Amino acid sequence: AHGVAESVVKGGDPYPLQCQETVDAILAAWSGTPLDHVLCYQSKVGRRAWIGPSTKGEIQQAATARRPIVVVPTAFVSEHVETLVELGMEAKSFAQKLGSPFFAVVPTVGVNPSFIEGLSGLITKINQNSIKT
Repeated sequence: AHGVAESVVKGGDPYPLQCQETVDAILAAWSGTPLDHVLCYQSKVGRRAWIGPSTKGEIQQAATARRPIVVVPTAFVSEHVETLVELGMEAKSFAQKLGSPFFAVVPTVGVNPSFIEGLSGLITKINQNSIKT
C-alpha cells in the first residue's frame, strides 16, 4: 500500500486499518494454497517517520531468502508511476539483484467492470443516504 506519515495515523487517520481490512478480505476470499503475506508500505517522502514495514525492506528479506515475490498493490486502483515504475521496474530489479527466483506485480483493478459497478453502487448508496438527511 502507499505509505503515509506516522503523524497522520497518530492524528486518527484510519488508513492502516482500512489497508489491513482490505488484505484480510482478499485472504478470506482466497481459495488456493494458504499465502505467506506481509502488508507493507512504499513511497516514503521527506524526513518524517512513515508507517511500515517498508516494501523495500520486505522485498529485501524475501529476495535474500530466495523466496518468490508477488506484489499485490491493494491500495492502488489504477496503474501509474508507483505501480509501473516503482514496483514493476525498480522493485523487480532490486529483488532480482538480491536473488529472488520470481517477482511479479498483480495489475490494479483499473477499469475492471466489477470494480466500476461496485463504485457506482457505492456512489448511488451515498447519494440516496444524503438525499434522505
